[in-house]
Amino acid sequence: HLLPGAQEERLAAERRLFDLEQSDALGGAFTSFVGKMAGVWGRLALVLHAADPASIPGEVTRELARAATRLVFDYLIPSAARVY
Repeated sequence: HLLPGAQEERLAAERRLFDLEQSDALGGAFTSFVGKMAGVWGRLALVLHAADPASIPGEVTRELARAATRLVFDYLIPSAARVY
């Protein structure tokens, strides 16, 4: 369950991803990769939640959601941009 702050973070990440998908500057393969990132974001948020010993079971916080966003936008997408 995403707490309200985490839900806001998810929506903001999805908007950023949608904007990236609309740009075809790096080609179709990169666009396809970016299209998968919303699902990856959710999986990362769940993994980070499970790995955090201080988290309340079943509740993903804004902080964990932001960590998932940082992983996607600061590491995964820049790495993919170099590849594609």
